[in-house]
Amino acid sequence: MDSLNDPEAVRKAYADENRYATRMAKQKTATGPDHDIVFAAVAEREPRDVLEVGSGRGELAERMSRELSAHVIALDQSARMVELTAARGVEAVIGDVVGLPFDDGSFDCAVAAWMLYHASDLHQALEELRRVLRPGGRLVAATRRPTSISLPRGRPKWPISCQTSTGRSWRPGASPFSCAPREQHPELGRK
Repeated sequence: MDSLNDPEAVRKAYADENRYATRMAKQKTATGPDHDIVFAAVAEREPRDVLEVGSGRGELAERMSRELSAHVIALDQSARMVELTAARGVEAVIGDVVGLPFDDGSFDCAVAAWMLYHASDLHQALEELRRVLRPGGRLVAATRRPTSISLPRGRPKWPISCQTSTGRSWRPGASPFSCAPREQHPELGRK
């Protein structure tokens, strides 16, 4: 575990909006076309209930709530980020993606935008996201670097098919991508 996926280090890094803004300025992911791609992948599903994990200040959560008329719940490890998201009118809770405080099958769509590298256990995070999705639900995730989504212990135990923003089958390191149960897209995952 390093400072990127240590829960306490992550909470400190996002303890206030100034630290968050500094990180986002460096990464240049806070706004722009990448967020539009993630939004489009969510909108395509016409979801009723959406979970965004690692929501930061809540810009994307607010947009999904407003433009999709969806019930959005934002989850973040940082109390300050949860406070800022709630100020946007979005239901927001403190929590960790490796132990989501929601019932099985609670959401049509889950969003993990540029945050999976913060998960202390990537496998567990993906299992939790799968657990809270309804049958046929979609995980939309985005990452900047191939190592952000590398799975050192192999594939998740559950069948997934993934697609890049250009429609090609997903491969580790592609960004952004969306995943759905393999039965939703049997053509994906074939070689």
